Amino acid sequence: MTKQLHDQFAKHWLAELLQPVGGRIETQREISGETYRADVSVEPSPTAPGAAFQQLGLLGQMVKHACLVEYFWTPPTHPEIRTSLLKLFEVHNELYRQANRDKTLPQKKTLHDDELPQLWILTTSAAETLLNACGAHCQPLSWGPGVYFLAKVPKTQVVVINQLPATSETLWLRILGRGTTQRQAVTEVLALVRAEPSYSYLLELLSRWGI
Repeated sequence: MTKQLHDQFAKHWLAELLQPVGGRIETQREISGETYRADVSVEPSPTAPGAAFQQLGLLGQMVKHACLVEYFWTPPTHPEIRTSLLKLFEVHNELYRQANRDKTLPQKKTLHDDELPQLWILTTSAAETLLNACGAHCQPLSWGPGVYFLAKVPKTQVVVINQLPATSETLWLRILGRGTTQRQAVTEVLALVRAEPSYSYLLELLSRWGI
């Protein structure tokens, strides 16, 4: 599979998995300002049941709040990371402008940080030098290995897929990995479908993309 096809598969895979959380799920969301498009934009429904997030494991934990997801089949370059941040900040600016225009909230000129979307950068792998250049650090007690946080202001996290532990919690993300990581995840999906036929639609999606 070429890089372009793998990127397209990743967007459709995430969008399909995230349907149970309700709300608004978009691929290739157009962002104002420059001609930017977010790979996947997630605005979960406030009434989505907790089980919808729980069944997605780590992915569900990531999308409990509004977020953008940017996927990289090869490790992102510094300019690509900056472009991902620009997309997030454009969305933030758009929300600030909407809040200022909202006549029903005359006193509200800014939004609280907790109301702003986060950015999740998914990459199949990443060198320590790249993570250090981003100032990324782990929170192993709450998120486990493979999940890195940037400083608080950018509201950005990096998930290094080949560093994720091979557990059911990370399965849906490891499908987006490369080589051995993806092959092992596919084997686990096959076993899951045999035990839970309700997941058979995932096999159809994998087959459609030649995984």
